[in-house]
Amino acid sequence: MPNSPETEPIENFEAFSLNASDLEALGAAKLSAKSIAREDAQRNKRDSYFVKGPLTFKFISQAIPDPASRVVLMAKAFADMTNSKECVLGKKVWESAGVISPDQRRRILVRLRNLPILRIMDRRGRPSVIFFD
Repeated sequence: MPNSPETEPIENFEAFSLNASDLEALGAAKLSAKSIAREDAQRNKRDSYFVKGPLTFKFISQAIPDPASRVVLMAKAFADMTNSKECVLGKKVWESAGVISPDQRRRILVRLRNLPILRIMDRRGRPSVIFFD
């Protein structure tokens, strides 16, 4: 299979350029203005959440450069909001911490598993859960 014509590199990249009709079709696939506005409103609401005192989520995501630390702080804040000692590491926690790519999430989870003070429970096909002891 490595020598088949399907896997050989193509030298003529212009053959894959998009024409006007392809660009129009891609334009229709974008999110609607209503969806974009809803995501922006949700992001702005989460940015106004705070950990303790005047420390907003937006300030934390701007002031703390380490993404693993941001994830722990955001998860702890969400756990405190529900008076719980655990937090599901769902989309809202990752986005609040500024972590977007799945690869970065995986690397952060590896780092968090090495911390003795935290316990991470992996759930197949579902978000992991972080426990604060």
